[in-house]
Amino acid sequence: MNTQHFNDPRRSPWTVLFLGGPSGTGKSTLARRIAGRYGTDLLEADDIYLAVKAAADKRHFPAVFAWEDGKDWQKAGVEENIDWLFDVGKELFPAVREIALRHVEDRLPVVIEGDFLHPEWISSILGTEIRALYIRETDWEQIVRNYLEREGGGPQHYRAEISVAYGERLEKFCRGLGIPCMEARPWETALERAEEILLKSGRRKRP
Repeated sequence: MNTQHFNDPRRSPWTVLFLGGPSGTGKSTLARRIAGRYGTDLLEADDIYLAVKAAADKRHFPAVFAWEDGKDWQKAGVEENIDWLFDVGKELFPAVREIALRHVEDRLPVVIEGDFLHPEWISSILGTEIRALYIRETDWEQIVRNYLEREGGGPQHYRAEISVAYGERLEKFCRGLGIPCMEARPWETALERAEEILLKSGRRKRP
């Protein structure tokens, strides 16, 4: 692999790229930029969540349906919300894995991005053709500003607090698993930093 791959919009240096991280960190924007750079498909983990929820039995997917019985995530603790995000990631992983493996089999490059990408489970299918990168933002006030810019309405302080704490736990998982995790800012260099990180991780992969 060489840096020419990153300048060639017709060819990505991976077949499947998982781009994970907390809500409000800019990962969706970065995912769109990466997909646009290489002309690949883009899939949101939220869409997989909605598809599974529409077809699944809540007895077998308790996390997916956790807030369906009147329980309010805004009244749950930060750690309970983070546990829920990880639990949903575990429940969705079989579907995520099959989608990724199908894209590898058909040689159809795709970026899969979202909150529900559990690094411990994702790590089980990583290799030369399947890569992962996580993004985090440590400043909750920045995340509040991101939500306001993206969604309008009032400041979402509690949601931002959850996002920062979730990012901290994700980063610990990634560090232990050898999965790269990058800071969201500075925004203007995010794409270049992501490409450099993926290039270095690709060099470490065995063919």
